[in-house]
Amino acid sequence: MIFTDELEKLMLYLHTTDDATLEVLLQNAQQYAVDYCNLAEYQDALNPVVFRMVCEDWNRKGSEGVASAAYAGLSETSAQDYSPQVMRQLRKHRRLKTI
Repeated sequence: MIFTDELEKLMLYLHTTDDATLEVLLQNAQQYAVDYCNLAEYQDALNPVVFRMVCEDWNRKGSEGVASAAYAGLSETSAQDYSPQVMRQLRKHRRLKTI
């Protein structure tokens, strides 16, 4: 499921050499996409949205569990889910789940 090319692109885009953390984030994003879209396996068509998901996860790293915080008069609110753009892209790939 992990593709070296995608991992290298993420490392360049995010200016990091922390490939272990990115690999975990990439695996989690790919699995989230497969589960959310009700797919049997990961599809390459999901690569652009998974790339964006990893970037969002990377930017939220360290603020897990914090909904909002205030420091010296400045307030910060963290999103608990992916951005509307990501969710919109995921919905394009979503399959109907039959029970």
